[in-house]
Amino acid sequence: MAERVTRVAGRAPVAAWHWPAGLGAGAAACATVVSFVGGPARFAAGAVLALYLPGQLAVLAMRRATGRDGVLAATLVVPLSIAATAAVGFVVAAAGLRFEPAVVGWLLVAVCVPLAVAATLARRRGPQPPRGPQPARVPQPARVPGVRALRHWWAALPALALTALLVVQLVAATRTPDSYYTEFAIEPSGTVLVHSRERAETRFRYEVRVGGAVRQSAGFTLRPGERREFPLALAPEERADVRLYRAGEDQPYRRLTP
Repeated sequence: MAERVTRVAGRAPVAAWHWPAGLGAGAAACATVVSFVGGPARFAAGAVLALYLPGQLAVLAMRRATGRDGVLAATLVVPLSIAATAAVGFVVAAAGLRFEPAVVGWLLVAVCVPLAVAATLARRRGPQPPRGPQPARVPQPARVPGVRALRHWWAALPALALTALLVVQLVAATRTPDSYYTEFAIEPSGTVLVHSRERAETRFRYEVRVGGAVRQSAGFTLRPGERREFPLALAPEERADVRLYRAGEDQPYRRLTP
């Protein structure tokens, strides 16, 4: 049986599975970058993996419904990708896993793979072109779409608005250095936990005061995701003021009064 192909205007026939397979391989490549590379490369690969690839593969898998409406399909790419990323986040939280880049990245790959298979098997809506040589068609005058043909675009406006809002929020997050934080809490065991969720390596100073006098002080550095615990030994009648400072700051960054 002849291999099913899709034709692109002005180009040679392309096997129908090449595009979904390429997107699936791209998802694996992005997950690899997210797992082992940091900095702007990780941000770019994570954005493509979370905001484009799952939605594009889902749109290809729904070709029977969307047909050749490329603009409508492009409108759905980012919202569908966000939905897939949110579902992965729910699975990570429900399973009690840590929100590590590698964990989320490879779970998104696990979402992209079946979508790529479904996209390879999907056919566009409407009659398929017959195989074999066909007689030349007489060119028909182009039809100008009327207002009724464009009414369905109003349904795409909410998705476009939400996509624009997401882009604005992402840009604001990348420009705001304090959008991340450090967890500072007392564990059930009685120790004080310092868990860095900052976006860069940060220098801290830990300080315990009792009755206005400094009883314990320590300086240390944590990379994103690292944690450190400090024992807290107090007499029953003592009340401590536990403070966490960031390097170069005089005001406490976090504060506990157990």
